[in-house]
Amino acid sequence: MTTKVMTKATNQPTTGVMTPYALGTLGMIGAPFLFIEGLAHGFNMTQPTPLGGFLELFYLGGWMSSIIGLGMLQATGRGKGGKIILGLQLLGLILATVFSVFNIVWPSLSPDTLLFQITDTAWPLSHTFMLVVGGAVLMARRLSGWTRFAPLACGLAVPLLMAVGMIGGEQAMLFFGPYTWVVFTLLGYAVRTGKQL
Repeated sequence: MTTKVMTKATNQPTTGVMTPYALGTLGMIGAPFLFIEGLAHGFNMTQPTPLGGFLELFYLGGWMSSIIGLGMLQATGRGKGGKIILGLQLLGLILATVFSVFNIVWPSLSPDTLLFQITDTAWPLSHTFMLVVGGAVLMARRLSGWTRFAPLACGLAVPLLMAVGMIGGEQAMLFFGPYTWVVFTLLGYAVRTGKQL
């Protein structure tokens, strides 16, 4: 009984991997991989590559882990609306994962195909939809302190990229990788340290 209480209070499980602590840790591990992809391609990737797709899978896996962790923490609220928001976020990430898998196994897939366009679009839309997730987290007030702002910071990645792009042109990608590394690390940490009620 004491062990169960301590486990729930500290969020550090003695068994199993599907806990906010473990999922948040995976989120932190996956956070830098979009930046690593940028380094591997000199921040000038003009078309998808198998290496890029492989590295993106780690990034997406960490991101999904954090979203699942937010669900376990009921960070978007206890109602159906919060669950639907996280479900839509996961759907977008699954589509983005399909795109990355195609980059590995079918790099010659034509950009003109509907499948390419849908899964490719899932990348920026998934990042932007984090604004909705972030708004729900702020309204639910289930995360404490600065951690409640982490999902919203993730959602700002694409809008800020566009703003930087208007100023710095092609140099904007130098901003995107480090930014996503930082904010998705913070998201993972927020999940890792969140209290499961």
